[in-house]
Amino acid sequence: MTKPIRLFSILERFSKHHKVCVKELALLYDVDVKTLQNDFKTICEYFSDNLIKKGDCYYLLSTDSFSELFSTDPQLIKRLLRLLSTVDTVLYDDFMAKNKVLLEKLGYGSSPVYQIENSPYEKLNAHSVKLLETLEEAIVNRTYLTIKHHKPNEKVYVFRECQVLKILYLDDNWYIALNTLGTAHTQHLNGFFHLMRISFISSSLFS
Repeated sequence: MTKPIRLFSILERFSKHHKVCVKELALLYDVDVKTLQNDFKTICEYFSDNLIKKGDCYYLLSTDSFSELFSTDPQLIKRLLRLLSTVDTVLYDDFMAKNKVLLEKLGYGSSPVYQIENSPYEKLNAHSVKLLETLEEAIVNRTYLTIKHHKPNEKVYVFRECQVLKILYLDDNWYIALNTLGTAHTQHLNGFFHLMRISFISSSLFS
């Protein structure tokens, strides 16, 4: 069996079963495992966003897969929507709009529990969203930041060598918990634990 025929055969099996395994296909096509692995590398070049690999098996993601998952576990979509509406209301609204047909099919499209007309949560602007990404990277990689913090009608404080510990959502606002290890404009602010509101952070740079 030539490679093009194998590729078409694999894609056909995906369309029917949504799961194919390398060793199983190697026996079926009478080729070695390495040959099949190379075939899947070719397929992944075009369908990587829709495939998940577990062990020697590949799974095809589809709308039907999500529909089946949500249908069998109704609480799952409720928890996901609740989390999404809390974390990012803009993304929540976009998700609800783009998946309206699927959600209505599952009985969630008109649910008053998740229909947010005027969100009570703090919405993040483009600057704050980008800032969150920087803070996440600092926490994951354990790197230090220099942070400028500016409350309305107050002076700007510069905190150097900041160790960001956690991103928090408290009282409908976003905060970060951090230790300041370097020098700041005001000496007594240095070397202590701080809780800062993210919307008051004007900039953050890796130290």
